[in-house]
Amino acid sequence: MLIVFAVAAVLAQAAPAATPAPQVAPPAKASAPAKPEKPKMICHDETETGSIISHRVCRTQAQIEAEQAQSRRGQDALSDHLAACHGAAC
Repeated sequence: MLIVFAVAAVLAQAAPAATPAPQVAPPAKASAPAKPEKPKMICHDETETGSIISHRVCRTQAQIEAEQAQSRRGQDALSDHLAACHGAAC
């Protein structure tokens, strides 16, 4: 048992003294990258045809404009198709 204590004492003296870790300053807030702004959401209630229950729908302005453009393209395609038929069944 004494041998264990003697070996531990010798090893403790032979081990280099622990140096304290250098103090590192926290990063400055100015150097942190800025978070991108979240797009503004526009919300409204929609009711499906044949239902009395409405649900809330939120979209960005870009999503609203994309849906409107898609709707216009669909209407234009239908109009072009009907004009090509000249009233005949196509």
